[in-house]
Formats: sequence, C-alpha cells, structure tokens
Amino acid sequence: GREAFFESVKKGYRAILSHGYYIDLIQHADTHYLNDPVPDSVKLTVEETARVLGGEATMWSELVTPETVDSRIWPRLAPIAERLWSPASVRDVASMYARMKVVSRELESLGLKHISYRGVFMRRLANGYDTQPLEVLLDVIEPLKIYERNAEDTLYTVFSPMTKIADAAIPDPELPREFGRLVDEYLAAHSDSLRKAIVQQLQVWKDNHSKFIALVRNSPVLKEAEMLSLNLSKIAAVGLDAMAHLHEGNDASKEWLADQLDLLEAAKVPGGRCELQVIAPIQKLVEAASDENARVIPGFENTCMLMPKSQLNAK
Repeated sequence: GREAFFESVKKGYRAILSHGYYIDLIQHADTHYLNDPVPDSVKLTVEETARVLGGEATMWSELVTPETVDSRIWPRLAPIAERLWSPASVRDVASMYARMKVVSRELESLGLKHISYRGVFMRRLANGYDTQPLEVLLDVIEPLKIYERNAEDTLYTVFSPMTKIADAAIPDPELPREFGRLVDEYLAAHSDSLRKAIVQQLQVWKDNHSKFIALVRNSPVLKEAEMLSLNLSKIAAVGLDAMAHLHEGNDASKEWLADQLDLLEAAKVPGGRCELQVIAPIQKLVEAASDENARVIPGFENTCMLMPKSQLNAK
C-alpha cells in the first residue's frame, strides 16, 4: 500500500512501489500511467526521494493461461514502463494511448500473442468462422476488474480452463475510448459528420443482438453473455433516441430522462463476468438531450450555436 511505502521511505528504507501497477487487476492503462511513485501530494525530502528506487508491475496468474497471458500484460506494461522512467510532469494520456497503439503492433511483430490470440479464441467460442457478432460485443466489454471476477474465490480453481468470453475480452479496449471521444467532441461542436459517425456506431450496436442470438444457438457457451448483448442493444437504442432529440431540437421530458437513466443503470449489471464500457458516453448524450441549454438548432449542426429552450421554441 502507498501509506506503508512512504512510511518505509521516511524510516530510511529503500523501496519499490507495486501498488497501482497490478496489471492482473484489469485496470485501464491511464490508471497506471497517472500513478507516479513520487506524486506531488506526498512531501518527501531529497534524501527520502532518493530512497524511492522505482516501481514494479505485478502479474498474478490465477485467471490466465499460456494462451491469454500476453493479453493481460501487453500493451499496458509499456505505459507503466514509461511512467517509471519519466518525470511526474509527463501526464498526457491522449498521447500515451496514441503511442501505445503503435507499440502494441510492434510487440505483436516481435512474436507476442496479445492481439492474434483473440481470433482463434473467437472462432472457438462461436463454434465457427462467423465471429462478427461476437467481435462487436467483445469490442465494448471488459473482464470484471480488481477481484470481482472471482469474488471470494467462489468460481475459479487451478483446474478451470479459462475458455469463456471473459478470457477473450481484453483490458482497456480502444473502441469505448474512441466512442467517448466522439461524443465529447460532438457535444462541444455539434458537427454533422460527428453526429453521423455516432449514429452509425449506435445502429451497429442496436442491430447486433439478433445476430448474436443466432451465434448462441450454434454455441451455447455464449449464453452467459446474452444479457450483455441485449443490454448493448437497449442502450444503443437509448443513444439513438437521445441523438434524435439533440439533432431535431425536440424537448426531452423529465420522465423520458428518468426512464433512460434507469435503462442505463440496469445495463451496468455484469454478464459472463464482463461489463459494458460504453454506458458513460451514452449517458452524456441522454443528459445533454434533456438539458434545455444544450439544444442543437436544425440547420446549424456545424456550429457551436446553442440556445435556451425558450428561444428555441420561439424559433
């Protein structure tokens, strides 16, 4: 723990920090990247700071196999390495993610299997070559974090094969981050091109459930993720409704807002020891659609022009 770490340093011991770098806990890369061994919030003398030797990334192996272990280590270990050799002032998360994507491909070319393993895994789960509906779902889910996947050590043992959808799902997938960025940029500028990109992605998610159900009939092992797929379809429909309100300038009632928030909250329930990662940006769309100060004026989608609802109604 951090308190014991800094207490040791102040008592004269040299120390290596592992807290915040446990990559087996399936946390996002930015969580590790922003975890500096000597943060500004901790006041150490020059001598005490010199006793901080650095940090270590730790990988416990209860929930991995030789097939999946690379995906649990890479590419998130690269940002941790950069954190440990960089000044605390280096904190540009967007830059980190952009470079991590490049490094990830370089690592694969060196023989790591953190990307390529998933294709084989998906074909096995889908019991065939048509893996697209499964891939659509996998791109927006993550295994449960911290110790939730095997809460109280009740589900897995050393004999568990680790061949479920949670083993195909990767930590920190790119698509939820990119979708969140699109939503933020759209709500800031209301660009029509961004609107179309968001609507297109939401439509893919909405339509995917019927295709996923066909996979489940062919491969019952996917049954445990059926509710995840259904919830993705439901919240995508919520997002499409919110986008229509924003684009057309229609009033979204308080009752509508409450109903949509209830649906989004229900979608947080895990399935197959995984959880959806696109609920937060869709909730932003819902809240913006119910905000009288965040109306998009039809015909002005490429501007940042916002008007109070009273003026909009007059128009």
